Amino acid sequence: MWTTLALAAFLAAAPGQAQSPGQTQALKLTNIRATYGILGAERKDTKILPGDIYCISFDIEGLKANEEDRASYRLTLQVTNKAGKVVYTFGPVDQEVYLSL
Repeated sequence: MWTTLALAAFLAAAPGQAQSPGQTQALKLTNIRATYGILGAERKDTKILPGDIYCISFDIEGLKANEEDRASYRLTLQVTNKAGKVVYTFGPVDQEVYLSL
């Protein structure tokens, strides 16, 4: 049974994130929380039942948009057990998002 869900996100800045040639800005995950659905309320406990969908929401600090208000990043999710052994990995997945604000 998966006893611990560890969000190990390896965020690599995309070409638009470069500060200078060969150097990229570090991205940081903040406000990591379990939610009821993608845009749902925050879960107050970590109890799950068979058939539940477990959503994790977070903010990414340090993303910079290009001139078209788009930002790119790469994300990897890992699930670990109590011993810290990785039991499931998803990704890496390249994402491109539109920053409207």
